[in-house]
Amino acid sequence: MGTRFRISRRQASDRLDDRMRQVSLVVSVVALASALAGFVQTLIGEAAFSLPGEAVVTLRHLPARSAGGDASLVLMSAGISLLGLLPVIRILVSVWLYARSAAWKDLLAALVVLGVMFFSIRMSL
Repeated sequence: MGTRFRISRRQASDRLDDRMRQVSLVVSVVALASALAGFVQTLIGEAAFSLPGEAVVTLRHLPARSAGGDASLVLMSAGISLLGLLPVIRILVSVWLYARSAAWKDLLAALVVLGVMFFSIRMSL
């Protein structure tokens, strides 16, 4: 029988905080880079600051618009969408870390929050 090493609740919390900081930083940098790339492309294309048509493309329509060649709007929309999905990404990372550390009560709470979040996203579409 192998010995199971358990980490303290404080260590688990610190590890979760570190991972959340890393996830937030990476997603925020990618989202900002995407939005800025789309904005710069719009400026280089000599477009006006007030663009006709949609201000942002929803996630549902993003793949279709990217095939249409409207790269600047797609890049800006992808950046905005990534920032909007950051809370979902953070909860998914929490679920994964709680499952790995066998923190069953915390895992259950994170799954409930994830379910409520997916339900509210689905209802808003």
